[in-house]
Amino acid sequence: MSKMLDALRAWGADVDAGMERMYADEQFYTKCLRLFEQDEHFQELDRAMIAKNYEDAFSAVHTLKGVAGNLSLEPLYKSLSAM
Repeated sequence: MSKMLDALRAWGADVDAGMERMYADEQFYTKCLRLFEQDEHFQELDRAMIAKNYEDAFSAVHTLKGVAGNLSLEPLYKSLSAM
């Protein structure tokens, strides 16, 4: 297991469930995590919140929440759900 996956487990992510959705392919799961890290919706959320454009912020949060859920990043998923 990679250090990144170990760190995600320690953070509270359900890495095993996330990888199960990725056909138990650690390399593919890791690639998806790296792509998510660069997702444009994080910047969109930031811009929308600064502009107090809550409709666009909600849209960005909804998208990020879905991806976080699919990757089983539970702490992030819960935070985004609260937003």
